[in-house]
Amino acid sequence: MIETEDVGRTVYCDACGEDYTDSPATGGLLHQSKAICPVCAPRWRDERDLSFIRGECPAGMPFADWVRDIVRGGMPGTIQIISGPEADQFFNPTIKQQPNPQNQ
Repeated sequence: MIETEDVGRTVYCDACGEDYTDSPATGGLLHQSKAICPVCAPRWRDERDLSFIRGECPAGMPFADWVRDIVRGGMPGTIQIISGPEADQFFNPTIKQQPNPQNQ
């Protein structure tokens, strides 16, 4: 079975774990590779080396949209999940798919 999954929609703060997926909240920052939400950002700025801040969410832009733009880099955020006999053949092409007796 092959399924397509959208992995680029969910957004969580890497500091507190709060779900911002559908939040309109603005603000936040990118510290190294960590997405820091608008609530945690002021404390994060006070406690961390500011030279590692790689970006700040533009005024008026939802934090979640900003993070998705960074992660996706303008590309769709989907992956394909392969399971069952298709996965066996994909990862080991020498395995021959056995006929399914239910389909006969």
